[in-house]
Amino acid sequence: MNSEEISKLFKLDQVDFEQCKSAEEYELELSNQVDDFFFKNYFKNEEILFAAFDFYYSINLLKNSENLEKIKILLNNNKIFNYLENKKMGVISLIIIITAYDKSTDYYISNIKNKENYQNKKIKEIDRDYNKFINSTEGFQDFKLWYKDEIELFMASLFISLRGAVVKNEMQRKICENLILNNSSIEKISDLDYIFNKYIENIGYSNINNKELVEKERNLKINKFVRDVYDIFLSLIGITLSKSFISELVLIFYGKTMDEKQIENIINNRNISVLITQYKKIYNRDQSNNIINMEILRDDSF
Repeated sequence: MNSEEISKLFKLDQVDFEQCKSAEEYELELSNQVDDFFFKNYFKNEEILFAAFDFYYSINLLKNSENLEKIKILLNNNKIFNYLENKKMGVISLIIIITAYDKSTDYYISNIKNKENYQNKKIKEIDRDYNKFINSTEGFQDFKLWYKDEIELFMASLFISLRGAVVKNEMQRKICENLILNNSSIEKISDLDYIFNKYIENIGYSNINNKELVEKERNLKINKFVRDVYDIFLSLIGITLSKSFISELVLIFYGKTMDEKQIENIINNRNISVLITQYKKIYNRDQSNNIINMEILRDDSF
């Protein structure tokens, strides 16, 4: 549907821009209008589902027949529908749920495994290539010694520059000298092996912290879905889903019964060192800067 059809269906002209304090408040009022209309009228016309997802630039999720089938089952479950409506969680909650389901398929899990294997392999290759390069310079012009000399020369030049520019007395000169020349940190900076090992350590920790799958864990799809749906709700809209609600989702999507304790264990048993995985909404645009679609993606910058 185009924007005019969506506006007419949800009666968005009833939202007065002049009555809103800001563009952000106006956007929020439009979203509330869509959400309220959706939950009051969904069962009257299935097209309302497509229009609601289209309003949130998420219609692509419903182009997948399995996603569409699952969300229809979801909305026909009174317990789920009433929970979403009573909590005023809005259409975005449906988008989050079906996004988490969509990203727990065999296809995505296979891609995640391939990505993690590639990253681990790449770290080993970098380490091997570094050692190969360092060894190749021995007996010719040792690169580690050259690097050490260059760092020490640079720091000496820095000391001379600062001494001439800011040092006013002997006490200041001594402080400057201790900070720049007699600092134990300088020895670490001039140690190429130390710098490289810190680099390897950092990217290794980054891989561990951003790891999506738990080693040797069964029920990968279900467990990934449970963590994702819990984390996305908490990360994007600040809602902590009840364990019973997630249990109901698992039953609907995967036909598996899990009690609240099992759900809690899945959420708590993760590889990363943070409480939850952060997510972000990305709006993809065309050449004219018009929004094409919205995606919910992991934010690995945290």
